[in-house]
Amino acid sequence: MNRKKKGAVLSALLLLIMSVALLLMTLEKDNLIIYFGIASYRTLRTVLLAAEGAALLLFLICCARSMKKEKKAETLVSQDDKSPALSVKERLQNDSLRKILSQEASGRWKALSGELSETGHQLEQMDTYQERLHTLLQENDIKALSDTEEVLEQAEQGLCQNVRKIINYMSVFDDKDVELLRASVKAANEKNREQLTQVRDFVVAVTDFVNQQGTVHQDPDLLNTYKSMILETLKEES
Repeated sequence: MNRKKKGAVLSALLLLIMSVALLLMTLEKDNLIIYFGIASYRTLRTVLLAAEGAALLLFLICCARSMKKEKKAETLVSQDDKSPALSVKERLQNDSLRKILSQEASGRWKALSGELSETGHQLEQMDTYQERLHTLLQENDIKALSDTEEVLEQAEQGLCQNVRKIINYMSVFDDKDVELLRASVKAANEKNREQLTQVRDFVVAVTDFVNQQGTVHQDPDLLNTYKSMILETLKEES
């Protein structure tokens, strides 16, 4: 227990004692006056009233300080929550990342142009899948499956986060670290390749579901399975 809270507890205890003492004096007023006299009774009562007032004032001060400290702590927490997240956690733009990859592949990291070209192509492929799914839902006027586009949006961000990590490595690695960077790029490309395979299967499953509308063969379970697979993969990599 910190000092401010301890002070509030002690002042509250003192206030309680003074209040009980005053209550007992009121209840035993006649007996006290008989034994001690009216003058002594009034003096004692005045002292207790003053002590009670002081205890109340101390209690309020301690409470105010404690509340101020808690409010300050909440403000700091709130500021932390509002502070900018790491770039790999923010929403990343597919086209912006492709542009950076293209510049790096033709510039400082030309030795990795093949690997970086594959990375850029993966982002393009992700865009293609999103466009195809959007067109499919729009042409068939299926609003009930709009959440499938959100799944692909999350999948795209998963790919973009992997690419962002590559770009971060490019910024800190020395030219002599080309092989180390190559290994990082290949690892990211492998992750994105697996993710794209799931995305492709998911888009095909959505298409099958759309084609089977109104038939007894329509099976939403397969669709949900692919959704779960994609989201679970993203969760494991985050």
